[in-house]
Amino acid sequence: MADRTTAPRAARTFTLPLVVRQATVVSTAPVTPRMLRVTLDGEELAALTRHGIAHPRWQTPGFDDHIKLILHASGDPRRAAEVLPEQTPHGIVWHADDARITRDYTPRRWSDGTFDLDFVLHGDGPAERWARNAEPGTPLWFVGPKQSTLLPQDLDWILLAGDETALPALGRFFEERPSRARAVVVASVSDPAARQEFALGPDDRVVWLSAAPGDRAVLAEAVRREAPREGAGYLWAAAEARQLIPVRRLAKRELGLGKDRSDIVGYWHARTLAGAEAPEEAATPGGPAGPAEAAAGPAASATEPERVPSPLPWLAVRAAVRSGLLDVLADSPGLRPAEAADRAGADPGTVRALLPALRRLGVVDGAGESLRLAEYGEEIVADEHVRERFDGYQGELLAALVDAGSVPEAPSPWQRRSGRTLAAQAAADAGLAAELAEGGEVLAHVAARHVRGVVTGGARADRADRVDAMAPGTDSDGDSRREVVPAPASAGDTALACQAVLAMSGPGTAGLLAVLPSGWPAVVVASGALAEILAQQAGEGTEITWTGDWRDVPAGIPAVLALEGVMRTDAELAAVLRSVPGDTAVLYERTEPDSLGPAEGTADLHALAATGTGVRDAGTLTGIAESVGWTVQRVEPLAWGVSALTLKRT
Repeated sequence: MADRTTAPRAARTFTLPLVVRQATVVSTAPVTPRMLRVTLDGEELAALTRHGIAHPRWQTPGFDDHIKLILHASGDPRRAAEVLPEQTPHGIVWHADDARITRDYTPRRWSDGTFDLDFVLHGDGPAERWARNAEPGTPLWFVGPKQSTLLPQDLDWILLAGDETALPALGRFFEERPSRARAVVVASVSDPAARQEFALGPDDRVVWLSAAPGDRAVLAEAVRREAPREGAGYLWAAAEARQLIPVRRLAKRELGLGKDRSDIVGYWHARTLAGAEAPEEAATPGGPAGPAEAAAGPAASATEPERVPSPLPWLAVRAAVRSGLLDVLADSPGLRPAEAADRAGADPGTVRALLPALRRLGVVDGAGESLRLAEYGEEIVADEHVRERFDGYQGELLAALVDAGSVPEAPSPWQRRSGRTLAAQAAADAGLAAELAEGGEVLAHVAARHVRGVVTGGARADRADRVDAMAPGTDSDGDSRREVVPAPASAGDTALACQAVLAMSGPGTAGLLAVLPSGWPAVVVASGALAEILAQQAGEGTEITWTGDWRDVPAGIPAVLALEGVMRTDAELAAVLRSVPGDTAVLYERTEPDSLGPAEGTADLHALAATGTGVRDAGTLTGIAESVGWTVQRVEPLAWGVSALTLKRT
């Protein structure tokens, strides 16, 4: 085993319990002629118990946190109670409901028992209508925030950029001052009446820009001009999603700011209809649906609809991404096809064959022989989540499905395509390991309460007092707090492992590390690239012992397999279960598709490509566990398709 690993200084996120709450309007007041402030309070902002489940008081510690407002399509605020998500002991479950409308907003100010929301007034969207009609006593249901970001504390400067929708977060930043670094603000508004005063420090400054909503050139050029080039910096930006495309590239290529030193979020989409208000169209995690998704295949005939959309559009975009063509055009717009092919190291004939499809899909544009990226091409280049649909983990899953079922003896399409299983490749490929760990962060939101029960409920008698002492305390309001409990001084590997309150493996470890209280010693079973990625999730003050083999873990420590099944074949998962020591283990696995996830059947196809089987339900997992000497004592559905299976050694 290796020594404890401490993550480098970087921006970090921590999760908060997801609880459905109701607040009530206290008052409304104009901030500027273009912004309205609504002040709310409510008993449910305090600690509460709903359906027998105790929840801590509401809090929003991050200056750019967002909560999700829940509205009814009828516009009647009282009917929002009809379309709420289901509250479970471990989070919330969103069931599909056509009458539900949700919108994300940043709390402008909060204190015990009250908070403010600021609404931009320039349209007639559902949230703006709610705000305009709000009066004392008007109810509002909401969820969140689900996570907050802690800025690095070793910064020399921070640049905050945004449009009118970012003003609440900017104002809150200066009032709460989460970083003492020198701050530069670049704020773009379409009307001078939208400008606001900020509580600036002596070294801070604000650059106001006048531009139409969504204007890309003005904001990006100002960020380029105003960003300091010396010292440790951080870039925060929020605006229209496509407006931030050049800002993303600038941050990475010119300023050298990686994901740990930047946070760039699309708050709305310009694709909304004229008259709709900007802040109401929140960016989805993967970015807006692009032309490649909207145009899944050639137009269907007038008499016979296309039952199976052609895969050609996806294949064309994938080829353009993998060839380097899009990156070349992003750096050098205006090239001729032969020139672009030469710079990308691609075959000129291939490029010419791709161009008609790429133009139709909105990826490439340009009259005649002069090529440049169209909007969706820019989005693919700038947004790694969109790019991954074609050339990341998601893209490779789809490519592996091409020959699914053609070679029965191969354990999975992934192995048939790459020559090794997904789990084996994740140990060697840092990029793949990072994508799996990112998906594993779901456990921070659905398993935090459950895993603490595993630790405290499964503690040995000689360890129970220490576990209880390290468990998060609660104040008089029931608010959980992260207390740093000093780890044993000069604890060696073996001693630390024996004192550990939890041992875990799998990409879901990323999510569990995010909610592991400081001072809880733990063992992580991982190797290679996946171990390196997970090590970056370990917070300062958390004692982690690392090993590549479950057989190194003392038998008395509670064992958790965290989404091991998403990357392992049946045989691999059985082998891991066989090697787990002790007589009790917990599996966190996806046992059904997320109800609001991709289209029906998509999750099963992704799982088929990755592991050679569809999404494993509880019965399938039980069969695998029983084949290697375990019995399933309990199956507990958590949320978002994830269940916890408690195993006992036979």
